[in-house]
Amino acid sequence: MVTPLIIHHDDPIQLQLDESESIATIFSEDCTMYSQTPPISYSIKLRSAQLNDDDDTNTEFWPRDKGLALKVEYSSNYPEELPIFSLLYSQSTSRLHQIQEIALLNHLNLVAASEKGMPCILSCFYAARDFFHNLGLVLAGLAMLSDDCLASILSYLAYSKEDVDCVATALPLFQGVYKTDIVWKELCYSRWKEKWGFRRRWEKALYNFHQQHQQQLEPNQSKKVHQTQRDFSNSNPSYPQYFWFQRYEFEERDSLRATITVDELCQCPYERRRWFGHNDPLNVRSMSDVLPTGLNHPGIICQFTFSGHILGYSHNTVTTYSLNNDNRNIVLALSTDAQEHLVVRRTSNWGWQMQNDDFVLKSVDEEGGQFASADQLWKDLTSNIVLQERPPDIQSRFLWREIPDDDDLKYLLPWRNSWRARDR
Repeated sequence: MVTPLIIHHDDPIQLQLDESESIATIFSEDCTMYSQTPPISYSIKLRSAQLNDDDDTNTEFWPRDKGLALKVEYSSNYPEELPIFSLLYSQSTSRLHQIQEIALLNHLNLVAASEKGMPCILSCFYAARDFFHNLGLVLAGLAMLSDDCLASILSYLAYSKEDVDCVATALPLFQGVYKTDIVWKELCYSRWKEKWGFRRRWEKALYNFHQQHQQQLEPNQSKKVHQTQRDFSNSNPSYPQYFWFQRYEFEERDSLRATITVDELCQCPYERRRWFGHNDPLNVRSMSDVLPTGLNHPGIICQFTFSGHILGYSHNTVTTYSLNNDNRNIVLALSTDAQEHLVVRRTSNWGWQMQNDDFVLKSVDEEGGQFASADQLWKDLTSNIVLQERPPDIQSRFLWREIPDDDDLKYLLPWRNSWRARDR
């Protein structure tokens, strides 16, 4: 590593002479002097034999022209004014693209400006080499691509929102295409396909995208819209370019909603299971002092209707329902004049779950997705069943009970003297 030049002079011409002589001494094999009188000018080969660049395996992304040199010409008031940089080629067939040249020279001017008032040529020389090492030419080459090409590259690199954020942060070049539909349509698909109700959510988004596109077409163009959804092009300026980004954000926020509408309640069947059942305990077999879980026992399928009934909820009674004012609780009215309340919550797979002290209902994915099977539907509760010891201040004939390893459930679900809890 060459020690930075420290030259103290009030006369700028003498300072220029001293720095140029020092550069010629340091890079005796790679420096060519063109003028030793004002305006002083010289060049330094950027791939230096003195620095063993020929043996450096990290020069893969350097210019192909091994004789490429940085030409320096001092302005009359240098170092109070910036030097003039240019590139000299030894091979006319290996020139950098104009955009790559501009990117490199702009980078050197920024370095020189940061050291204004001091000799800066040595710093700029190493800044040029760092530019090559840090893939500066590659990034400048990417800048030549269209926005659609950059968006396609970002879509290929990123498999999640976190990936998009990381790439756009590390490579600011991609920030201009961060929200484009090419990127976020793929992210929506990959994110939603792992969630409950994928097909309905995906088809609704496609329909809304198509509707927005049609609304933005000129009236005399509307008759020409006959292509299928896959023919849509994000390069068409009339398209809602940020539709899929906005839809992704909307669905992420909506997945946290704990309220349910009548339409959502009635759009799919639900499987109802007991928290506790009459089957043998999972963890300890044939123990009369263990209250077994009912979550592994197949439940019954019920359906909410728009007329206010629940089909299949009870074998012996007619059950009606109503939503309370905040849409967070469902009030069940039984023919025996009894009432029950089901608390609504959203599951991590974006499905719906309703529960009270006795039962839990989960929305069934009728679309044939991964949550259509009972094993997957109930896996979040059945995969972590543990034995909970009865607290000493609780009265029950059971010493233990099988329950999901969830602190809220352990605290809120009451202990029973029997596995039958107001059996229906």
